[in-house]
Amino acid sequence: MEININNKKVKIEFRHSNHKITICNIITPEKSFVGVAEVSPKDQFCKETGRKVSLTKALNISNFSREDRKQIWETYRNWGKKRF
Repeated sequence: MEININNKKVKIEFRHSNHKITICNIITPEKSFVGVAEVSPKDQFCKETGRKVSLTKALNISNFSREDRKQIWETYRNWGKKRF
């Protein structure tokens, strides 16, 4: 998923591993931020939940403003509609 924020290209990637871990990479021209979501042994793996949790964690350590984060979430929601 790609988005332009303040005229800078931001790329967001998700990877799933062994139905236990979801990794979100937010890649900007200057830095990258990584959020990891791990499913509890008691829970069933869900890609959508993993994406949301890992994106939240990556955004929490990023330096994006509130408005930028809002734009990222809106793009994520629309991206989800396009995928299915």
